[in-house]
Amino acid sequence: MKINVLKVHNGDCIHISYKDNGRPINIVIDSGSRKAYQEEVKEKRPPRKIIIVDGEFKKLIKKLKDKSEIINLLIITHVDDDHIGGVLKWMESQTFDSSMIEKVWFNSGQLINEYFNKNLENDNKQSFTLDDFDSVKTSIPDGISFEDKIEEYEIWDRKIIKADDIYKEFGAKFLILSPTERNLARLLTKWKKEKPISIKTSTSENLEYKKTLKELLAEDKNLSDSSKHNGSSIAFILEIEDKKLLFLGDCLHQTILKRMEKLKIDSLQVDMVKISHHGSKNNTSNRLLEKIDCNKYVISTDGNNHNHPNKVTLARIIKNNSNCEIYLNYKDDLENKIFQPQDYKDFQFSILDTDELII
Repeated sequence: MKINVLKVHNGDCIHISYKDNGRPINIVIDSGSRKAYQEEVKEKRPPRKIIIVDGEFKKLIKKLKDKSEIINLLIITHVDDDHIGGVLKWMESQTFDSSMIEKVWFNSGQLINEYFNKNLENDNKQSFTLDDFDSVKTSIPDGISFEDKIEEYEIWDRKIIKADDIYKEFGAKFLILSPTERNLARLLTKWKKEKPISIKTSTSENLEYKKTLKELLAEDKNLSDSSKHNGSSIAFILEIEDKKLLFLGDCLHQTILKRMEKLKIDSLQVDMVKISHHGSKNNTSNRLLEKIDCNKYVISTDGNNHNHPNKVTLARIIKNNSNCEIYLNYKDDLENKIFQPQDYKDFQFSILDTDELII
């Protein structure tokens, strides 16, 4: 089983490939931002013209097409642009071919609304339209647009993906850990009642990178992410034959801990963990890491937004898992920026690239 964590700037796009009874299977988790498909960049040399450059998500599509393969399952974990933007830009292009996608998992606002109307008594029984929002540069309208397109192209596996569900497809087993019904209800409230904030944030100097791992651990305080978008993120254990992989999307650590408690799982023994929310310290607690038995940890980000990955997250991973391997899809850009020589003297760990992670 090969896992490729694509270089899609500050977003997520993970390609998992394996064979099921000789049939090639491709599962893609998220698609990065719109730049992951195509972006405009200035040439480095004068006259520095604007040129169009294909992103890693577009290159993946071409690679699969050249091999006469498809995306068997596209999982969009949640509505944020750095997860949904790439596939949206592809769908808006003249080259989009719906036959390249067999099935999509996506918890849209309309689907959540229908689910609660049918299954629960609550205060969220309300519909919404794109007109509810002032800016088309926010992620909620992107979610509405994506919902329309996957429904039009008939590639949407139109069901709520929620905690405790189990699916067996493509020779694999999916145990869903997030979102809970409560997480989905909170997202629906935001979808209808609030104007989403812009996804663009300024990036200041990351002062954590100037401290050693030991210094950060000495002053560590566990905080929690309260984002309704991230709370709605799909997270799951993917089991293929004797291998188990934990994909946490941008989910909340408290959600995973509560699911483990409900399912009476004392320890998650997995072969790989994709760390939540690009290594944010508010999404990966010491308590969760203590309950994960694993050696390989993957973080997806170029480090140019939100000060991710937080070095304290890396310190927690290293503290709780001796001799661990941390995989960064932008290793060359980040390793020397984050770690100091003293860190390697104080702890045993390896920083590796994710170009082709074989499990």
